[in-house]
Amino acid sequence: CYSKIPESQVDISVFFDENKISKYISGAEDKYIDVIMEKIERKSEFCGYNVILLSLPVMTSNSSGLLFTLGLCRFLKKKYNPIVIAGGARQSIDLLNKYECKDIDFVSNGGESMLFRLLSEFKNGLELTESLDGPRIRENGCKLIAGEPTPMLKPDFSGLPIDKYKYKGLRTRYSDECREILEEFNKSGTLLLPFKFITGCPYECAFCPMAVNKSMHVLDPATVALYLKELQEEYNPTGFFFLSDTINISRQYVNELCDEIIKNKTKILWSDCARADNLDRDTLFKMREAGCIRLIFGIETASSRLLQYIRKGIGVKRLEDTLRWSDEAGIWTGVEIICGLPHEKDSDIEETIAFLNKNKRYINTLYINQFDLRDGSIFLPQAKDLGIENIFIINQYANEEFYNFHKYGYDEIGGLRWQDKRRQILSSYKKVSDNTCGNPDCPPYELEHLLFFLYNKFGDKRLICDIFAKAEAEKNKESFYGL
Repeated sequence: CYSKIPESQVDISVFFDENKISKYISGAEDKYIDVIMEKIERKSEFCGYNVILLSLPVMTSNSSGLLFTLGLCRFLKKKYNPIVIAGGARQSIDLLNKYECKDIDFVSNGGESMLFRLLSEFKNGLELTESLDGPRIRENGCKLIAGEPTPMLKPDFSGLPIDKYKYKGLRTRYSDECREILEEFNKSGTLLLPFKFITGCPYECAFCPMAVNKSMHVLDPATVALYLKELQEEYNPTGFFFLSDTINISRQYVNELCDEIIKNKTKILWSDCARADNLDRDTLFKMREAGCIRLIFGIETASSRLLQYIRKGIGVKRLEDTLRWSDEAGIWTGVEIICGLPHEKDSDIEETIAFLNKNKRYINTLYINQFDLRDGSIFLPQAKDLGIENIFIINQYANEEFYNFHKYGYDEIGGLRWQDKRRQILSSYKKVSDNTCGNPDCPPYELEHLLFFLYNKFGDKRLICDIFAKAEAEKNKESFYGL
């Protein structure tokens, strides 16, 4: 879809048409989808392989990723007839039962170890799956190979183009106010490495796409700290971009993790997402000592009524305390807000705006989101309990109204019908955007790299905030963006 050559561009909208793709993967002919798949095949090498592995993506706001994967599977099976093995998160594997996909030969939820055993059987010419332990269940023509998930391993970047993880120096010109420090950043080659050691979340926020599937895997703190020490010594990154949904799954876990990092004398910088509970002032100061420079908190709303409604399990006072403590510890704070939650009232939005403005000195980056109903959230199986009904598919792409994809429309029981609800979501988003503290005006593709660069150079949040403020003052100057 990103090709500069028109005839090579891919129409991705077809993968949001669940009915059309469902028919294709169940065996119906569709010349238009075949043409799209031919374009996709030219971008990758599939010919000549006896076995093809496909990763089933984790579902978030829509099922387009899974539908694309299943459509590609159907196309490759028709054209080359390879053995197709699919694997991925439990959430996506469970959704396979919804589709009549007959072209996946094996589905594995046993991780790399089970996959290795299966491939070894192919190589040695053994009777497939006969020597494998564990249950084999045929579902929709597939054999499900079950097994214990492979423990999380240390990320291995060997053989990868490590320069791809470095900042590329997108700026070219600067004003005198920020010239020296930003030119240094421009040449720094700031390197950030991703690291995921927690999958899943133990909480059940109603809107979250992981609320229904409670599968989790957590690497123990001592092992995480050891891996970080080894990665720091091997690659010397400026920092680590942790990919947890919630790093503080418990206060004990995050404290033990920081204790291990400090004990190992590992000098690292890192950022992650966190809940506003399972933290106290001492823990946040310890996190900063262990290298934490940024935490992104999913606060969602400052309405006590809505916090209870979405089952957040956190009070407004705790939200406020955590933001203040984080700032005192020198940690950059990001805050996520959701506008247009079901049964939201004007007073709820006003409470959120008042909270954000009252605490703006502690909020460094504000992420304002429009609510959309997602697969995997509690809103779908418990719709009536949560006061919504008449859920229907709209597959509305980001446009001049919604900036994110919306799969579903719905009506509020005893409240707004969808057309009115849609307008309210947009109105709430605009109201929060227009009436709250602004963000540091830095292009989003530079924010993380610049933040890590500045913390690595200065370590002083107050000084870093001052540099961002100077950069923001230049936001209307063409030279600041190098245009």
